[in-house]
Amino acid sequence: MTPSKRLLRHRGTAPDPFVFHSTAVVPKAHHYYPVIPRGGRPSLRRYVDDGSGGFLRSGTNAPFLPCHFPSAGQKFFENADKYERRLATALEIDPAARTLSFAHQQQTKTDLLDTLTQAKTRWNGTEWVNPGPDNLLDAPFIRDDYYSSILAYSATSQTLFIALFDRVYAWPEGAEGDVKRVYTAPLGAWVFSVAVSSYGGGKSILAVGCSNNQVILASPAETLPRFEVLVPAPVHCVSWRPTSTLRRSKHPSDPPRQVRTEDLLVGTSYGIIYYYVVEWPHAWEVERDNWSGAVSMVSRIVIHTDKICAIVWSPDGQQFASGANDNLCCLFETSHAAALRDEKGLDGDGFEDEGFVDASFEDEVFAAPTAKETVKLVLPGSEKQWWPHDAAIKAIAFCPWQDGLVATGGGAEDRCIYFFHTRSGAALATIAVGAQVTGLVWSRTRREIAATLGFTNPERHPYRIAVFSWPECRLVGAIRREADYRILCAIHFPSQGQKDGPLSEDCIVVASSTHQVEFYNLWEAGGRRAVGGQGCLGGSDILESIEGIEKEGDVIR
Repeated sequence: MTPSKRLLRHRGTAPDPFVFHSTAVVPKAHHYYPVIPRGGRPSLRRYVDDGSGGFLRSGTNAPFLPCHFPSAGQKFFENADKYERRLATALEIDPAARTLSFAHQQQTKTDLLDTLTQAKTRWNGTEWVNPGPDNLLDAPFIRDDYYSSILAYSATSQTLFIALFDRVYAWPEGAEGDVKRVYTAPLGAWVFSVAVSSYGGGKSILAVGCSNNQVILASPAETLPRFEVLVPAPVHCVSWRPTSTLRRSKHPSDPPRQVRTEDLLVGTSYGIIYYYVVEWPHAWEVERDNWSGAVSMVSRIVIHTDKICAIVWSPDGQQFASGANDNLCCLFETSHAAALRDEKGLDGDGFEDEGFVDASFEDEVFAAPTAKETVKLVLPGSEKQWWPHDAAIKAIAFCPWQDGLVATGGGAEDRCIYFFHTRSGAALATIAVGAQVTGLVWSRTRREIAATLGFTNPERHPYRIAVFSWPECRLVGAIRREADYRILCAIHFPSQGQKDGPLSEDCIVVASSTHQVEFYNLWEAGGRRAVGGQGCLGGSDILESIEGIEKEGDVIR
C-alpha cells in the first residue's frame, strides 16, 4: 500500500473495540496538526471553557474536542517503515521471504487499495473499459459540487449507481463489461442526486433528481423511465425510506388490494421537501393490467429557507432528518410529517386522492399538486428537533446500532462533526475537524464513525478520511491525500444482503474531485456486529455508554 493511501490506525484506542472504559477523551498533542484557530483556542462565540482545561459547546454540556491529525507527513511513514524493518531484524524475520511465500495466496485486505488503483476502470470517451466488482472507476464527468449526492447502492440488485453530470450509470457487482447507462437528462440539465428504494421492498427503484425540476423514477431492468414528476424548483436531494409499508392499492380493482409501497422524499432548491408514496407493480403486472403504478403526494414540508442538501432516514424509517443551506438540521417523526395514522397497515379509507398521480406508459409527465389541492402542509414548529450549525449541512448519519444517536457535519464555515440525542435533542459531543464534512458513515461492526472531508480551512492538513471512536471521539484512523483533493460524497458499500468478499464488510465508496469513484475498506470483516439496546439510565443506552456503563452478554453497548 502506498503511503498516500495508507489507513493510519492507532491500535491503542481500547483493548476491545466493543467495550469502552471511561478515560480522558482528548488525544496527546505532540506531532499533530491542530485544527482549532491560530492561538490554540476555539472561537468563544461557539465554545466556552469548561473550567478544567477543556471546552464545551456554548449553551450545552457537550464537550468540544479538537481533532489532532498526525503532522509528520511523509517523514511519519518513513519512520514507521524504519521501525518495521528494525522490528523484523530483531525478530529474525525476512520480509522478502514472507512476501514471496504469500505470492500465490489470496490478496490481503491491507493490499486491496493498491490493487484497485492498478486495475482502475478507465473511461475511453464513450464507455468504461476493464470493469470489475473491485475496481476503481474513472469518472471524468463528475461535477465538483458540494451539494450533489451522486452515489447510490442497491442491495436488491447488487448494483452501484453513479451520476456523471447529465447521465446515470449502473455498475452491477461481478458483471464484467456490463456497465450501462440507465438515464440521460435532457439537454442543458444535469443530475443532482440519486437514490434507490428499500431492500425490503425488493423493487430496486431508482430516483433521479435533476436541475430541470424533474424527479425521474425508473427501474434498471426497464428501457424507459416509468414516471417523471415535476416540482416547482431544481431537485437537490432524493431519499427513499429504508422500509416499505403495506397500504391500500391505487389500482382501479374491485375489491381494493393491499400492496407494498415505498416512501420518497424530494428536496428542492427552494428549501421545500415533498413527501411521495410510490406504488410500483412488477413488470409482469404492468403488462397484465396495462397500469404502471401510482405516485401520490401526501405532504409538503415548508420549514427550510434555502436549498436542501441532505435527507437521511433512521434505520427503522420512523424518523428522518434534513439538512439545508440555511444552516439548519431538522428531525421529523415520519408519522407526523406524512400524516400516516397507521404505519403498520391501512387506516380507514387510506390516503386522500388529492395529489395523486396515475399514469400509463403513454402519459409519463406529471405536475406536482398546487396549493389549492388538499395536501398536508408541514410548517415550522412541526419538527421534533432542530439543530443550528454555522454552515450548510450535507452529512447526516443515524447510528445503525445505537437507537437515538445521530451525527451531523457542517460545511466550510463550520468544519465540525456533531452528535445529538434524537429523543431529547441534547447535544452529546462536537469534534472540530478543520474541513468541510461531506459524508458520515457509521461502522456496522465497530463503535466507530468515518468522516469524509472536503476543503480544509483555516489550516490545511492532508487528511480526507478520518475514523473516530464513539463515545470517546478519538481519532483512530486517517487517510492522507494530496492537497487539492476533496471527497464530494460517500456511502456505505455493500449494504445488507450481500455475499461475502473482500469488500463485504464496512467498505465505503466515495466520489472525489479527481474524477474518480474510489473504494476504501476501513474496517476488517469478521468482527462481531455492533448493536445497542434499551438502556436503564433515563431509558437511554447512549447515556449509559457515555457514562461507561457496560452490559455483559450478546448485546454490546
